[in-house]
Amino acid sequence: MQVGKTLARADGTGKWPSWQTKKEVCKKESDDLYSYDITKTGNAEEIQNAGSKNLYCVIFSSDTGAQIYNTIMNGNCIGDTVYVTGNKIENPKDSQKTDTEAAWKNHPECGPQKVITSTSKVVGTALADGTTDVTLLADYLLDYVSDDGTADTSKTDKTQDLINQLKVSPLAVMSNVNFKLEGFVKEETMTQDVANKKKATIEGILGKCTDPTKGGEKVNQDEINNAEAKNDAAESSGSSNGGSSSNGSSSNGSSNGSSNGSSSGSNSVQSGQETTIFFVFAGVMVAAAGVFFLVRRREN
Repeated sequence: MQVGKTLARADGTGKWPSWQTKKEVCKKESDDLYSYDITKTGNAEEIQNAGSKNLYCVIFSSDTGAQIYNTIMNGNCIGDTVYVTGNKIENPKDSQKTDTEAAWKNHPECGPQKVITSTSKVVGTALADGTTDVTLLADYLLDYVSDDGTADTSKTDKTQDLINQLKVSPLAVMSNVNFKLEGFVKEETMTQDVANKKKATIEGILGKCTDPTKGGEKVNQDEINNAEAKNDAAESSGSSNGGSSSNGSSSNGSSNGSSNGSSSGSNSVQSGQETTIFFVFAGVMVAAAGVFFLVRRREN
């Protein structure tokens, strides 16, 4: 079996090896261990200098079709172990598919990427740098309100449920929506007219919600309508993310040919747990020279 990994920035920027090309193939070290040299990404120094910033995602996959869910990584994960938990996570962009969860042994701040799926479920635990629970919901609403201001009610009717799950303030979400819309207009990726229509519809949606950060208190519509544009991501993590709306599901989903990630430092990732993806395929661990991937057969 051939094992490969996809590694890139979580925000999709930069130049990284393409999905399952030669530069992504892991080297077999033993019967159940594979290694990957991150210098092949062309971004080894950047990864090593990332420190505690959750800038990357990684996906390990095999030529049998098995793969893990997007797993967040930062520079401090170098030398740590990524392992497959055995849990399944709904693919954010294709609800008919599931991916196997992977986690870091010593870095709980990293792990499965937290996103809102195309079926309006919150999955994953680790936020990529530049995202917060507030920005996840802001992107979700921007994705499901069309340019003419029409809401996809099959999605936007779930707004209160998502607010309760994420425990965010509707006013904070509206402030971030306004920040993102201002950014789109400034970058000329959206007209002011479209921004105004989206804004008005989202104000109406959030104006009907209650605020779990205030004991379930009904929000004030006037406050929503006059929400200050604010970059929640910058306040929370010191990182700015102007906004990314992408017709379908908010946040960078996992899979099938696309992913983001990193692992490295001493330039490696090793692996170790004993669960299986499909019938073989099991852990991943970051060590000292590349990425190591552990493959074991399930014991009956």
